[in-house]
Amino acid sequence: MRLALCVLFVGIFLMPTPEADACSCMGPRVEAWPIQDSLAPTNAQIFLRVPGAKQEKVVLRLQGTEDTTGIPVVRTDVVSMQVRFIKLAPSIKLSRGGKYEVVVGTGTEARVVSTFTVSGKADTSVPKTPKVTKATFFHEEAVCCACGSGKPHIQISLVDANEKEDLRILYGIWNAHTKNGKAKAEVDWNREPDAYIVSWYGTLSLGDASTCSVNNFAIAPSGKMKFGIRAISASGTQSKGEIVTVKVKAKKKSRHPPRKQK
Repeated sequence: MRLALCVLFVGIFLMPTPEADACSCMGPRVEAWPIQDSLAPTNAQIFLRVPGAKQEKVVLRLQGTEDTTGIPVVRTDVVSMQVRFIKLAPSIKLSRGGKYEVVVGTGTEARVVSTFTVSGKADTSVPKTPKVTKATFFHEEAVCCACGSGKPHIQISLVDANEKEDLRILYGIWNAHTKNGKAKAEVDWNREPDAYIVSWYGTLSLGDASTCSVNNFAIAPSGKMKFGIRAISASGTQSKGEIVTVKVKAKKKSRHPPRKQK
């Protein structure tokens, strides 16, 4: 009997678990900046990233109120593949020391996605220009447990002097387009960005990089992609731009050919 129990316990501990064989992550969700429980300037702008590109009602209001209208804002929406980026620019200065919350949705589906406190001054600083050290295109076979999508995406490595600040810095991504009959694609800094991205330990991911997120940027099937990057502060002020060019190639052949059927 003891031997049987011993074998049973050994079998349980050696048995592979679903967590060990699969990617484990929270999955796509609505994200907002200023981030939860942070300090924001009186001239803060609010940025949201909504997966699925769903059209959502967004309200900025004083924390603890049931105001369904909220503070007057100018709203700008940008849809990039499977993500809707929303920018709210308050029409009035936020109250010093005031506590605010960002509410997404209506009725029973309304939920608070961020709360923040306003500091005693406006932000007049200009973010430092991001320095790109490497930009690489990936389209390789997904491997177990690494959360990779196996789909085309671009990773941009950068040195970011802005990350040391209390408020996380967003990055605007502008895709280069041809205009006025010119053959050469150029970045038009005067229009809204095509996407807003936050760095992950100094890396910006464009496209469908992970099973934990959704596709946030259109990747060309081949050739060269050219786009501009600017850091964006909590007040919406943009840094000088950095131009990046990446060569997009066909998918690499699998290094693990399928097994032959016996």
